[in-house]
Amino acid sequence: GGGTGEWERALAGAEPLVQRAQKALETLNKTNLTELKSFKQPPQEVVDVMACVQILLAPAHDIPRQQDRTWQNAQRLMQRIDYFLQRLVSFD
Repeated sequence: GGGTGEWERALAGAEPLVQRAQKALETLNKTNLTELKSFKQPPQEVVDVMACVQILLAPAHDIPRQQDRTWQNAQRLMQRIDYFLQRLVSFD
């Protein structure tokens, strides 16, 4: 594998992406998440992003299977909007 320098370069390259993601999270609020949750059939890109969120927020021993990463399960995840938003913002 590569040395420490390669790893540090990769990490430095990822840092701007992490900062952009954090700024994007800061734009989320209860109102727009409530609107999102109300969608009956959101665009496929929204469903895909929420499938990723379902994986990221799942306990390590209980990652949802692909067929379980549905829009309905994403809506359940957002059932308590304040709690969902807090989990997103504090994700580490």
